Amino acid sequence: MKNFKLKLALITFGGIIATWLIFKLFFYVTSLGYVSIGDSYCKFGPFGAKYASFTVHLKSEYTGQLTLVDKKEIPLSNSDYTVYVNGKKVSTTFKAPGTKKVNIKIRGNSSKVVGRTFVRVKGGGPYITHYYFRHHSNPFVYYLIFIFTAVVFIAVLWFLFLQNQIYPTFRAINKMVVIPNQAPINIKFKRCRMVVIDNIKHEQSWWNRLITGRIVYKYNPTIKSTIVLTPTGNGKQILFKNNPDYSCSPNPIGIQPSTITVISTGEILKIQ
Repeated sequence: MKNFKLKLALITFGGIIATWLIFKLFFYVTSLGYVSIGDSYCKFGPFGAKYASFTVHLKSEYTGQLTLVDKKEIPLSNSDYTVYVNGKKVSTTFKAPGTKKVNIKIRGNSSKVVGRTFVRVKGGGPYITHYYFRHHSNPFVYYLIFIFTAVVFIAVLWFLFLQNQIYPTFRAINKMVVIPNQAPINIKFKRCRMVVIDNIKHEQSWWNRLITGRIVYKYNPTIKSTIVLTPTGNGKQILFKNNPDYSCSPNPIGIQPSTITVISTGEILKIQ
């Protein structure tokens, strides 16, 4: 069985690597003869837009119309691309003002052009104009996605695995604390991580309850000091946390009744 799982894992890993290599080879072959001019993305949040740029060198001074086209010599769409020529915003078809050199900056505008765009310059007798750039989402979007994914991963890891390891909870246990001359305190321990009996009223914050688990608070104004009960024995037993004002026997507390003695007065509290 172990050998089968190892073979399956190796085959899966090999398949992923092979697929990645095939895609890399495909992109390499399709971009042969073209020069990368970088990436482009739109403005988002604190990150501004980025343009891919290149310079067209004409064979002689040229005044006339130039057009940005793709591999099939189809003009690039004005609605899908933003173009600057020598620092001035233009359309994908523009005039060359009697020059031998034209600096072009370009970026995509929409999700329709995400990925590689191949660019050539038609007109004017240029030298080499075979370029491509990759348009993608603003890096800030990736940062947000990464942070969101990390938070979700940590939350799943915490709530499914770590929380109960660090803050174990009780199983289905019901007990009654009997205090002389007082109404008994009934406690349902199931799925809580701690029971606190105190002469001061407490309230657990929703955030603490979400992260660490539920705490059951019981109020009784007559007790000497705080009694804290936590789970042990896989949540099937109750551990009386050491307190110099009390002694507890037996401890941990199981199915059988237990007694808590107030050391200073000898008063006995029963857990049954």
